[in-house]
Amino acid sequence: MQEIEISKIVVKDNIRSDYGDITGLTASIKENGVRNPLEIGPGNILIDGHRRLKAATAAGLKTVPFFKNDKLILKTKSQIISGIFNKKLNPLEQGKAFKKHMQETKLTVEQLSKTINKPKDYIEKRLILVDLPEVIKKALIEKKIQMGHALLLAKMPKTNAVDYFNKIVKAEKGVETAKNDLQWGGLTKPIKQVSFNKDACKNCPYNGSVQSELFETGKVLTGICMNPNCFARKIKEFVTAKRTEFKDVLFKSESEYDTPKGYFEKDCWDAKGKGITPEYIKQCKKTRENFLVVIRNDGAVKEFFRPPVKKVTEKAQIKTQETKKEERIENRLEEFKTAFLISKSKELLDAETIQAKRLNLICLIQNNYRESDNLKAENIAKMGEKDLNKNILRYSKYALSQLNKKDLLIISRDIGVDIKKQFAITENYLELYTKDKLMELIKELKLKEIEVTAKKTEIIKHILKQDLKDKIPKILI
Repeated sequence: MQEIEISKIVVKDNIRSDYGDITGLTASIKENGVRNPLEIGPGNILIDGHRRLKAATAAGLKTVPFFKNDKLILKTKSQIISGIFNKKLNPLEQGKAFKKHMQETKLTVEQLSKTINKPKDYIEKRLILVDLPEVIKKALIEKKIQMGHALLLAKMPKTNAVDYFNKIVKAEKGVETAKNDLQWGGLTKPIKQVSFNKDACKNCPYNGSVQSELFETGKVLTGICMNPNCFARKIKEFVTAKRTEFKDVLFKSESEYDTPKGYFEKDCWDAKGKGITPEYIKQCKKTRENFLVVIRNDGAVKEFFRPPVKKVTEKAQIKTQETKKEERIENRLEEFKTAFLISKSKELLDAETIQAKRLNLICLIQNNYRESDNLKAENIAKMGEKDLNKNILRYSKYALSQLNKKDLLIISRDIGVDIKKQFAITENYLELYTKDKLMELIKELKLKEIEVTAKKTEIIKHILKQDLKDKIPKILI
């Protein structure tokens, strides 16, 4: 194996930025020498083996084994191939190497992809890391964030990227959480919903749809703008321009969500019924009459129209007035009839009669309605006393479950419920307790004790085997 003096090796640059801890490698070389030869190019320029050379120097060696590479292969390309396939380079170092090699050779991403036999998106993902702010690149190298985090941050404006990076680190957000934040957390804006001209957004690097191919779950970013500052500026410019355009019909109010009184939006469900047809809308816009526009701060443009006034003949007007007069009379007569029936029914109603029970059942059903019962007033009016009593009891039981705690206590006492006399400890009751609380209950009720190592099921069985007559937990009294 050929040897070369370390002093004769020319080290110009290296795509690796982090050599890592070479203590172990230095100790191994001191003991066993350099087992893997360095790759040296024309002019004794070091192509591959920077870490081994550094460790050999630290170990005090004067010479190292090498092999000569006189082929017309670029130094950076050789470093790239060696670094990627031997997993020597982190993603950021790979990105720097790809960028440098492409600049030296004028290669495209597609051409480099074929040269190093790696997918196109593999190269693209690493290239976009190169322009990250230094604080984010350092965090990626130190593994404080993942590659997925870095890819998201690389597609945001630098100021926004650093702000969000700090939030990721502080809250220890995972990659999926970060992606969801971009969609739902207010960090980005939906492009589809805005009204400004979006031609410039189609190929913008901050358009999530453009970026989606860089992510395994790219759909999360589809249709969103990752540059909120630019988005806000375009919205503001659009709103200003629109308010100038419609200044003569602009509706002004304290709240941008107010609707002009007496006006209807053109797309409301009954617009046509009110005479707001496409032809009428066209006419209103042209004459600027019966037409108002609301332009909200978010860029939403809402058009409102006042319905056309219908021309009414004198004959039709008289008929309308007579119809309204008849309706008013009929309404007054109905109110009188209702009041009369209530008044007379109250006078004739006897507490002991079947009619009183029917009324009672109707009220119970109305307060505790169950659709499956399908009991109506006309059916109840035909019921005999036996069926009435049966249904009143049934609905009264159901009504108990609808009472609040205070009313339930009052009614239960009235019915005759007494916990001290009627309660008994059961398995279902004991299941409500934790193991520790069961041990406390044993002491409270002065029952025979059990080992603290016993399981909950064993404690429950132990309690149920004892005499529990008149044993009432204090919590129930």
